[in-house]
Order: sequence, then structure tokens, then C-alpha cells
Amino acid sequence: MKRLTVIGSVNVDHVFQVNQFAKPGQTIHCSHYSIHKGGKGANQAAAAARVSPTNFLACVGDDVPGQEQLDELKELGIDVSHVESIESLNTGLASIQIDSKGENSIVIDAGANNALTPEVLDTHSECVASSGYSLVQLETPINTVERLACLCKVNNTRLILNPAPAQHLSPSLLVNVYMITPNETEAEFFTGIKVEDERSMEDAAKWFHEYGIEHVIITLGAKGVYYSQQGKLSTLICGYPVQAVDTTGAGDTFNGVLAACLAVDYAVLDAIDLAQAYSAIAVTRAGAQTSIPSPSEVNAFVQQEKIGAYN
Repeated sequence: MKRLTVIGSVNVDHVFQVNQFAKPGQTIHCSHYSIHKGGKGANQAAAAARVSPTNFLACVGDDVPGQEQLDELKELGIDVSHVESIESLNTGLASIQIDSKGENSIVIDAGANNALTPEVLDTHSECVASSGYSLVQLETPINTVERLACLCKVNNTRLILNPAPAQHLSPSLLVNVYMITPNETEAEFFTGIKVEDERSMEDAAKWFHEYGIEHVIITLGAKGVYYSQQGKLSTLICGYPVQAVDTTGAGDTFNGVLAACLAVDYAVLDAIDLAQAYSAIAVTRAGAQTSIPSPSEVNAFVQQEKIGAYN
């Protein structure tokens, strides 16, 4: 069985709950403060490890937060031997204010994440070459993502691109992508098409297909996902109805589980279904990595949903 390799970011999130955002020159007190392990790459690797053997390729600082992240990922069975520790930089961090309305204001220091250069990637090219699938996001330097796409193409590794946060992507990158998983906002950013019904979803998917991307999955939050396979299939797949508490890690959970399922030879529609089940449970809990359910929890949830469908 070939492994999945996740390439991406590692962050420490410092979260401040406030009544309102601090104004220039103002000092305010928070009502609650918490620290969470984050970064889209680490979140997705943690989710993937629930399903498939997983490698993680990243950069962290030579500091306590970075080592703590690696220790926890190791405990999940993730191979972190391809994570570089950078002496001169801190592990990536985010300072997040969340006001009483649930709006947020975020300042990010990429820190060691910016050290994941194409040259560093090349030193771990055998990890990519030996993987059936690679999953990457856009919290990684874009020139590294472009280099990864080339490595995947040369080695027949299927590249799944989660294009978040959205930024300009070159045609030379897109033509080497096997599957892309934007949300509604990201799909509109890239295509210029406002995604609001099945017709617009189909048009947005066609835009990506024109670059040769075989599989397009547009995630729609609580509404589910729209899936299009070039020249063969397009369908709207409903999500699982749940009462959301915190959607922070939903997308990362979905993408990690999706990629892991494909790596262990699930059919795409089955992979989407399981990924939606994992993310449905995740949004009922606080946090990103801490919200990812266990396989046994997901199995019980899916069985209960099937029973409910027949009642």
C-alpha cells in the first residue's frame, strides 16, 4: 500500500475571546484565552492519519511549540521524519481575536513555514515519489507548491490541491493537479463565477477542467459538496445534518480524510461520503485537531444516520 504525503503548514493558534476588537492605542481584557495546535498542513495530516498511513513534510521552529506539535503528530502514527526543524525561526503562529458576534481578526507570523522552500522539498523528493497521493494547501510558499506539482507529475503521484487561502495560481501549476477542492468563495476567486446553484457550480468546475484537472470538488459547508469528474459525472452530494459549534477545522478534516481514503483505494464518491461524515462530527466540537473524531465514532455516526434515514 502506498502512503499519503501531506505537505503544509504548522501553526500555534493563540485565541482571545473579546467583546469587541481593540482599537488603535487601546488595551482591552479578553474573557477567555486558549492555545490550539493548528496550521492547515498539520490539521490535514492529523485527519488523514485516522484512515491511512501518512507522511508529513513541513518546517517548524527549533522551539517548544514545534516539538510539541511533532510529538502529538507522532502519537497519531504520522511519519514526521520529513519535518525540518529550523534553528533561526519560530514555529508559525497566529494571534486570533474573536468578538461577541463570532467575527475574527487574525495576525499571522508564518515563521518556519516560509522555510519550506523548493530546495528543502527536493531533499525529500523520495517521499513524494513513493506516495500514491500528495495533498498540499496554499499556506506553503507558492514556488514550493509549483515544484511539488512538477515532482508529482514526473513520479506519477496524484496531487490533490486544497487552494486555501486563495491566491493566484499559474496555468503551469494547475495543469499538474489531479484533484482540486475549493470552497464556494475560493471557486469564485479563481473562476470569477459566483457559486450559488448547480448551474454555476457546473460552470466553475468546467473552468478547472479546462486545465486538465480531472476531479473538482467544491465544498459547500452545511449544504454538502459538488463533485465533477471531467467528461463523466457531476453531482451535488448532501452533507450530514448536524448542529455546528465550531467550523474551524471542518475543511481541513474533510480534505485530510478525502485524500487518505483515495490513498487506500476508496472510490471517489465513497471517499467524499466518509470525509463528510468526519467533518460533520468535527463541527460539533471546538478546535481544529482536537475536533477530529476517531474511526469508531464515525462508524457509529454513519450507522445511526442510516438507521434514521429508514425511520
